Amino acid sequence: MARRVTVPKTSGVAGGRTVVLFGPQWFKLLHVAPLAPGRVLSKILAVSIAGMDDAQVLEAVRPAAHSAGFAMANVWIATASQFTTLRLLSLPSSDPKEIRDMIDLQIEKNTPHAKEEILSDSTLVETDPNGYSRMALAIVHRDVVSCSVKMAEALGWRVAGVVCEADGLAQWQKMVRPQEAASAAAALVADIDTDATTVAVLSRGNLYFHRSMALGMVQMASDASQGAVDSFIQELQRSAEAFEAEGMNMPPQTVLVTGLAHSPLDLAAKIQRALNLPVQVVPVFERCPATKPATSMALQVSTQTSFASLAGLGFASGRLDLTPPSVKLRHAFEKRAQALLGLGSRAVVLLLLVCLLAFVKTYQLQRYHDRMVQEHAVMDLPARDIAQTLDKLSVVQSRMRKRGYVLEAMEHISRWVPGSIRLTSFGYSTGEPIVLKGTSRELPQVYEFVSVLGKEPLFKKVEARRVSKRKVEGQDVTDFEVVCTLAEEKAIP
Repeated sequence: MARRVTVPKTSGVAGGRTVVLFGPQWFKLLHVAPLAPGRVLSKILAVSIAGMDDAQVLEAVRPAAHSAGFAMANVWIATASQFTTLRLLSLPSSDPKEIRDMIDLQIEKNTPHAKEEILSDSTLVETDPNGYSRMALAIVHRDVVSCSVKMAEALGWRVAGVVCEADGLAQWQKMVRPQEAASAAAALVADIDTDATTVAVLSRGNLYFHRSMALGMVQMASDASQGAVDSFIQELQRSAEAFEAEGMNMPPQTVLVTGLAHSPLDLAAKIQRALNLPVQVVPVFERCPATKPATSMALQVSTQTSFASLAGLGFASGRLDLTPPSVKLRHAFEKRAQALLGLGSRAVVLLLLVCLLAFVKTYQLQRYHDRMVQEHAVMDLPARDIAQTLDKLSVVQSRMRKRGYVLEAMEHISRWVPGSIRLTSFGYSTGEPIVLKGTSRELPQVYEFVSVLGKEPLFKKVEARRVSKRKVEGQDVTDFEVVCTLAEEKAIP
């Protein structure tokens, strides 16, 4: 039986898995929770829905799931074995593209329905040395899956995907009989439920044969005297013969009976005598780690219906995907929406950071401005007094500079006065040119003196005016007047 494990509350924890099945007789739900290093059975539920329509199924399942504490956001839907066709195809190729094309042709040969009315998927079982690939092909009518999807969505669950119940038997064998599952010896597995039995042949963990029989524990327990058990065993023999007729050259070496195999019908001994093979009765939840509440629930449901396939699909992902395109498209849209939402969130965060930086910068500038305004208010009056004082000093300095220019001009003039010229007067008024008056014994010396002064950068213009001659003691004397216009201040070195 299941091994009890204590785990913390795991609702909504990543790594959990919920598998549901809307069967003809039972609604089944199994939830496993994450627990290092793997998973643990957390919750299990079985509701009888025999003879109910869709509305009645919802009315029966919703309160039962609520009272059991189920509030799952994502569920995997398993397609009932009775409604699934599974074929093993041997294809002369190992190229994936060629295999896909061949399978498309085989689908139409293995079902009476149009291709648009079915959902299918395939998985590689093995490749032999001759280059042949054996593929397991699962086919189910689209309406069967659509009905289950609508029921799950009506219960408020998000459908994560659709898997094949028969594929779960291979995963269940790996969990309860890992060494036998890894062996090349084929095992005939009979999963007995209330009104049906799923028969499969497994080798190396792969599904080689699948069949659903309309014989379950209800018929065998209520009609044992009329040979229902014998009919069940005969169908098992036919299943083994049908598998060998497919030319697999790997007859079953052992028989595993699970599900409702706990009845007092002595099935194991009868099967062993009829098939001449060793038979093992394996409880569904053997070696299955489970919480204490799940262990109690597993004991209860083990007497009502079989959970072998759902246990396999809960603890390990199935290999056959029968998810409708509409669900896949919705998942793609949700993934894209999440990506856009993540991108938008990062953009908003980035914008908020930029706005925050801009706000901080603006706040700092505002504080600096307010501080400058305060300092300006404190320094305004003294600054005005200083400005007025500077203006006065500028006027005084200008006047002093101009007086200095006049003195400098006198110094330059005295430097270039020749010995034959005698200056008699020096005149200057503010804003007026300097006027020099004097006498010379030689007239050319006057013009030469004017020419020399004109080259001085201190003067802008130098010209001789009122030059006249006269005699003094019998000698010629020249009287002259020279006007020197001072240059602009910026031109004075």
